[in-house]
Amino acid sequence: MKRLLDRYLNRTTKMLVLIVLALIVFMVSYKWQQAKLADQRVTVPVLVAKADILPYQELDDTNSEVQQRVKSDVPTDALTDIKQLENGQRFASGIGFSQGSMIRQNYLTTASQSAKGSSVALKQGEYELGVKVDLPTAAGGEVRAGSKVDVIAYVGRDNQGTVRSDPVLKGIEVQTVFDSQGGIINSSDADGNRTVPGVVVLRVNEQQRNLIVGYQESGKVYLAPAGQQK
Repeated sequence: MKRLLDRYLNRTTKMLVLIVLALIVFMVSYKWQQAKLADQRVTVPVLVAKADILPYQELDDTNSEVQQRVKSDVPTDALTDIKQLENGQRFASGIGFSQGSMIRQNYLTTASQSAKGSSVALKQGEYELGVKVDLPTAAGGEVRAGSKVDVIAYVGRDNQGTVRSDPVLKGIEVQTVFDSQGGIINSSDADGNRTVPGVVVLRVNEQQRNLIVGYQESGKVYLAPAGQQK
């Protein structure tokens, strides 16, 4: 009798253990499903393409907008605010973006990093123009990429020249600064040693281009950093 009772209790114990394990698995599965459903209901802001964006096309608020997307579908490198485009200084990489696709950091480039060079940042009617400089003509090396400069020319030779300061040559944007060996001088360089600039690349229109080229060939061009509006 005792043997039968022990066998019955062992069988009952095993059944209870199996039932408890089944309940645990069920509860874990239920919680996981609930969490998954909750994630599908949570949305977050993300930047998307309003229309197809071509490779190396500039991104700004005309072709990008913020929409709500399901959080679980948003990759970690997705942009979430139009301000992250840095005032139009971001460009699509070589594959572009299709309409409605999320704008991702890993698929963006800048003018300096683009495979097409900094010319991708130019709009119609704009040009890049190199101006040969040294420390005196580049304000002692204070001309930096991204800054604005006034272009002043000394036309003529020795003491027979005249100073030219055309209104159209004020507030011109500096694209890139190179040293005499062709290396880029970064505006973020903050050490005390001044790197002597060799060439400054300016972003100009056709009229500015023609004037500066004429002044370079007939005299000397000076670049004076312009005060920024505050």
